[in-house]
Formats: sequence, C-alpha cells, structure tokens
Amino acid sequence: MLLLSGNFVFCQTTIQGKITDSLQEPIAFANIFLKAKNDEAIIAYTFTKENGTYELKTDKTGFYELSFSTISFQTKTVEVLLKKESETQILNVQLIAKTFQLNKVLVYSDRPITIKKDTVIYNVDAFKRGNEETVEDLLKNLPGVNVAEDGTIKVKNKEIEKVMVEGEDLFGKGYKLLTKNLDAKTVDHVEVYDHYSNNRLLKGIENSDKIALNLTLNDEYKNQLSTMLRPGYGLASENRYDVKSNLIWFQKKSKSYAFFNLNNVGEAVMGDEIQEMISSSGDIDFENEEAYSYLNLIGRPPDLGEERTNFNNAELVSLNNIYTFNPKITLKTIGFLNWDEQNFFKKSKETYFLPTGNFTNTEDYKLRNKKLTGFLKTEFLYTISKTKSFEYSGRYNRSHADSRTNLFFKNELYNEFLEEQQFNTSQRFVYTNKIEENQAFVLTAQYLFDEKPQNYRNNRFLFQELFPEQDSVTNIFQHSEHKVHTAGLESEFYSRDKRENLFRIKSGVHYQNHELNTDFELLGNNETIALPDFQNNMEYRLFTIYARPEYTFELRNISLATSIGFRQYSNVLNTSFKINKKSPFFVNPKLNIEWKINDDHRITSFYSYGSENPTLQTLNENFVLRDFNSFSKGTFDLKPMNSSLFFFNYMLGTPVSTFYANSFLLYQKEEEYLSSDLLIAQNYQLNNLIRLKDRNFLNAQTELNYYISKLSINTRLKLGYSQQKYANKLNGVLRGLELDTYNYGTEIRSAFSGKFDFHIGTEWFGNVVKTEKETRTNTMNKSFLNLIYEPFENLNLSLNTERYYFAHFNTGDNSYYFMDFQAKYTFLKNKLSFSIAGKNLLNIKTYRNLYIDDSGIFSSSYKLLPRYFLLKTTIRF
Repeated sequence: MLLLSGNFVFCQTTIQGKITDSLQEPIAFANIFLKAKNDEAIIAYTFTKENGTYELKTDKTGFYELSFSTISFQTKTVEVLLKKESETQILNVQLIAKTFQLNKVLVYSDRPITIKKDTVIYNVDAFKRGNEETVEDLLKNLPGVNVAEDGTIKVKNKEIEKVMVEGEDLFGKGYKLLTKNLDAKTVDHVEVYDHYSNNRLLKGIENSDKIALNLTLNDEYKNQLSTMLRPGYGLASENRYDVKSNLIWFQKKSKSYAFFNLNNVGEAVMGDEIQEMISSSGDIDFENEEAYSYLNLIGRPPDLGEERTNFNNAELVSLNNIYTFNPKITLKTIGFLNWDEQNFFKKSKETYFLPTGNFTNTEDYKLRNKKLTGFLKTEFLYTISKTKSFEYSGRYNRSHADSRTNLFFKNELYNEFLEEQQFNTSQRFVYTNKIEENQAFVLTAQYLFDEKPQNYRNNRFLFQELFPEQDSVTNIFQHSEHKVHTAGLESEFYSRDKRENLFRIKSGVHYQNHELNTDFELLGNNETIALPDFQNNMEYRLFTIYARPEYTFELRNISLATSIGFRQYSNVLNTSFKINKKSPFFVNPKLNIEWKINDDHRITSFYSYGSENPTLQTLNENFVLRDFNSFSKGTFDLKPMNSSLFFFNYMLGTPVSTFYANSFLLYQKEEEYLSSDLLIAQNYQLNNLIRLKDRNFLNAQTELNYYISKLSINTRLKLGYSQQKYANKLNGVLRGLELDTYNYGTEIRSAFSGKFDFHIGTEWFGNVVKTEKETRTNTMNKSFLNLIYEPFENLNLSLNTERYYFAHFNTGDNSYYFMDFQAKYTFLKNKLSFSIAGKNLLNIKTYRNLYIDDSGIFSSSYKLLPRYFLLKTTIRF
C-alpha cells in the first residue's frame, strides 16, 4: 500500500497550521481560501477540523493570498510565497472576535460534504447526475458509500445498521424496502452516523461500531401531503410495465409514507430484505433462531442483476406510519403485502472428475414460482422519563409459495411440485434505565416462533440404482417441517468512568426447542413405501446460561477492550430411538485494540477464541432430500467445535478524504469442522457430513481511493485474495484441498461541474481449486462504462454498458455485451417529466457462465429478458 501511494504524490506545497482565538482556543470549521493577489477567484480551499488544525495543498508557485474567515471573527488575509520545489509551510493564525448585530440572518450552505464529529453530511444536490429515480440510485453517487447490486449498503466495508428518515426508523435491516422505492427527489441531505446507538439512552455510554444512514427531506415534502406517481409501459416492444408510487405525509404528530410497486421488468420489489426484517431479533444474544427449509427449486441467478434474468410479475403495497401521541408515547407500524410470480430458465452441463471415473450430466429446466407474503410490525416506545424508557416490538409474517418445474435431466422429462409455507412471529420487550450520566441498565425479554413446512413431489422415479429392489415405484414425495420456539431474558449493565474507561457485562438465559420431521416416500401401484434411513423425527433442546464481562481501557489514542464469555449449555437431542445429551461449558475470550494514530491513521485489530454448538440442519440422523437427485445426512454428534479468529484493519484518511485507503486481513483456524463424505453417481448424490480436524481460512482485501482535483475525477483500486485449506471425501477417497480466490480492479468516476459525466471500471475474478492430483482454474472479467450527458437543463441522457468475459470457455462465445439507455426530459421542474428507457439494446438472449469446484466443471446457460423499451412519466404533486 505504501508503494502504491507513492504514485499519487506530486511536487506541491503543503500549508498547514492551527487557527485559534485570542484565548488560544481552537476555531473549528473555519474557511481557508487560496487566491491570487487582487483576484477573487478561489484556487484552492479547505476548512479547519474540530481541533482548529488545517492542511491545504497546491501546485501553484509565486505570491498568493491566504484568507481565513468564519462567523463572529474578523477575516484575516496573509501573503504567502509558493516555491517550485515541494515544501511544507507552517502558518498558525489568530483571529480577532467581531461583535455585530443582525436584524435578519440567511444562511446558505452549499458545501458538498460536511464532517461533524462522528457524522458525515452529504448535500445530495452536489452529487446528482440527473438520472436518479430512487434513493438507492442517489446513494450510489456518494463517495465513501458503496451499494451492491442487491441493494446492500456498506460504509468502510461494513454493512449499515439501518436507513432512517428524519431520524425515525421503521425498517431496520430491511432498509432496502425504503431505498428501492423512495423517490430520490424527496431527499435533501444524507447523514452517515458512525458509532451509532440503537438505544438513545446508551448514546455516549456504549462502545458501538454500528453505522447508520439518515435521510433529511426537502422542505417541500414536510408538513404536507406529497405524492409521486411513475407509470411506465412498453413502447413498440413486448408487453412490459413498471409502475411506482410514493405517498409521503409528514405532520407535527405523525409521519406516514406508502409505497406501491408493480412491474414485470425483472425488479424484485421484495427480496432478501423480507428475510432481514423477519429474522432480525434485535440485540439479544440469540443464535439459530430461524427455521430451516431443506428444498429450494429456484436456481441461483448469475451475477448479472435480477433485471436481466428475472421473468416476473410482482406487486407490492406497503403502508408505514409513525404517530406521536405526546412527547412520551410513540407508535410505529409497518405493513406490506407482496405478490410475486417468477419464471426462470436454465440449462446446465455438469462434468464430474471422480476417483471412480468421469461422466457428464445435462439439465434443462423451466421454473414457475408464485409467492404471497404478508408482514406486519408494530413498535411502541414509552419514554417514562428523561432517564427511563420502555419499548415493545412485535412482528408477524406469513407466506405461501408454489413452485413447478419442467426438468429435462439427461433428456428425460421430470415434473417437480413444491408447496411451501412460513409463519413467523416475535415479541420483544426492552426496559432501559440510565442510572447516572455514565451508567445504564438494559433488560430485554423476547419470544420467537418460526415454522417452515414443505411438501415436494416428483412425478417420476430417478433412484433405480439407489433402490434396485423397488421396481414398481413411479414417483416420490417428501414432507419436511422445521419448527423453532425460542425464549430469552437478557440484562446489560454499562458503567463509564471519568477517564472514559467502560465496564460492560451482558448476562442472560435462553431456551430453544427445535422440532424436525422429514418423511421421504416412494409411491407406486397404490402403495406407499417409507424407508427407515430416509425418515427423521427429531427434537433438539438447548438451555443456556451465559455471561460476558467486558472492560475497555482508554489510553490516550489507544482503546483496549478485553472480554471473556462464559456459557453453560444443557443440550438434548431426541429421536424415535436415541437420546444424545451434552452439557458443555464454553469460555470464549476476546481481545480488541483500536489505535487512532492521528486524525488520518487508524488501526483496529482483535483476536478471539470461541466454541459453538452444532445446528439442527447438521445433526439429522438420516437422509433428507435436498435437491431433485441429492440427499444429505448429519452427524448426530453434539460435540462443540472450536475455532480462533484474528482480524487486522488499517485505515488511512476517511471515505471522503482526498486519499483514502482501507485494508484488512482476516485469518481463521478451526480445530474441528464439518466436511462432506460425498458419493456421486450419474443419477443421484449422497452426502454424509463428517468431522475433520484443522481447516484454515485467510482473507485479505485492500481498497484505495484518490481524488485528482486537477482532473475532477475519483479513482479507486481494489485488491483481494482469499485461501481456504481443508479436506473432504469424494467417492470413498479422502483428499486435501486448497481453494484460492482473487480479485483486482479499478474504477474512475468523474466529478465534473459541466454537462458530461462518466463512470468506467473493470474487475477480474479468479478461482483456483487444487487437489492432490490436479489444479483447475477459472477466470472472469466484468467491465463497464456509464455515460451521462445533459445537453441542456431539462434533458438528461444516460448510457450504461457492460462486458462479461470468461477466459476458460472452450467455445467462442465467451464474451457478452449489454447496453441500456435512458432519455429524460423535465417538463416542469420537480413536477412533471417524461423518459424513454431501453434495456438490453443488443438483444442478448442467453448468457453462459462457468463454475468449478473439487468435483468437476459446471457451465450454465440462462435465458434473458429480451430487448424492450419503456415510456415513463413521473408526476409529483
């Protein structure tokens, strides 16, 4: 990293110093401007930090004027001589207080980024490109904020905790429902909170590493009803539509917003965010509280974005409200109803290289999935006093899904049917007492219930080789159901002394009861055959008492945190014929160090040693059908598994600095781990989980960002490498394995103030699988170029292009090019606009990718949404 950073150093003068008042107190956020003599044009500028220090760099030479100004102080101008050779000048300045009286004050702030303690504030107008529709589109433009293709938001390589609106949160980890639907025009500023506390009474007491975003709205959307309607329909193309609507009503006592979305252009209006909202259990120390679904017919889409492979028909209605009865009582509700119909098309070729011989299978399947989901969440906050609060949170979720496939396996047709249901509920109660200014007590009680029954049927019998004596079987059936009951009580105590040292202890008890029933049956000639080795009737009970004391030492610019967790388990695993009991006692220590070398250099590192219980899905005594032709079996072993973890992170600058670097190294060693004993035949697969010793995992990532002010462009360099060493058994042969992955890439994004902007980048991804006998490699490249042109104020044109390249395809079709276009004309500013959007302009109809592992090489071909055009209208009133 130090070698690379040398590329960004130019011959330039650095002026640095400190601004104080007459009492030698530092002056924060004062403006420093560099100007030519007798000229008002600003050549360079900066502002002071909270401690009054500043730093300004320039490559100019000669005599110039440096101006220091801030409100309530007289402006001071100093002449400086800038030389040709690189040098650092120290210039400390004292400003004289200025007293005056104003009848009226108008404050206008157009600074793109403002930093205040642990908050970074973005003025979004400075980063708009003109083609943004949703908040997600807007966030992609902000430096230091990374938005993945699935909508996950990260800052400093850490996923954010939540996205709030005007300081209020409804969605928690399910923030994608908000960012994918809220109109971008409503947002005035985006605030990034570092060290965010979910509980306001713990702010300034707890040590939090959480990051949250807050959206402040434009004044025109406050204290009134505002609506956005964006209908879109296919233009000279196949029947396509995309309709979105927002309704926002912010009043003094209530805040309401509703979303409406229906489309068949591939956009999944609710995806992973549903599960995030359902499974989020808050801060209580629960584990494995979710029920498990063993079968999933929906194939994993390629890394193209859902809008290219998702043949859908989706509808969403979401109603959300925050009502303040009085300063002490607040009620929040969120509810949505989501219907989605998906079609998925995939062909695959699987070539296996096995100790017992090689063979190839082919698959061609078409899937149709219909799913209806309803969700309701209620939060009630009662502020008992300035130091006490009570919070209730309850959620209910129910969903029903039906999947149908036409599967051609080795050119023979199989029809699959899968019916799924889910019911989930959670009741959570939190009492907080801020005993003193630096002491607090939190008591949390929670109950969770989750169940996921499934019924699967295949109209043909594929397992003649596995069950040769069953010659009359014509089809198969499996019922599986996993239920989880979880209840817990947890207390936390915080105490921070005058030296900012923090003592914290978390303790509690919780109980879990898992029930699993799986019934695999062979059907034929009016008879049902249930095989003992393919049935499971299990109950897994865990009772836990735990405590984790933690002490954080603050030694100047070093923070040292030590903690040790104690857990006493009482585990019981019951089947129809066996009982397995364990009562392990875990001692899990952790040491964490944070070293703030200065304002620009920070190091974070920790080491932990832990023990974990196995989960139910790894314990099933008999086989469970996991795919149309594969079964898996657990260990029925309650012995815990131990591992140690080391993490090191170095940050130079901040995400909004001219130069920012973020690097981390993670190393994990597992003393014992679960691996596979896999038997692969042409028509079926059997996987027995086995325990092996010593697995090692290494992951290193670096990201460098540099803003070149002369060119007004941001540059980014990404480097990554991971290595995993482990072993498994394949068709009876135990083998040592090494899996290496790497990525490297670069991006350049313009920050021009004119009519034209661009964003270009490329990234390479590689996989290397090493066995004792051979090495297999796979390399893939993704490149993109996005152009935005605004020939005049009311017209915005954007063109997005992508290229995917696979280096190890034997055929010539190893490159794929995609192009999307949008033209947007604003008829009435912030009121009425029209746009034409074209997707997949090159009309690429299929897409292939390649995957490798220790058993073979697998290529897949996916059907893509054809070229289409949408005519859109955006109406705001």
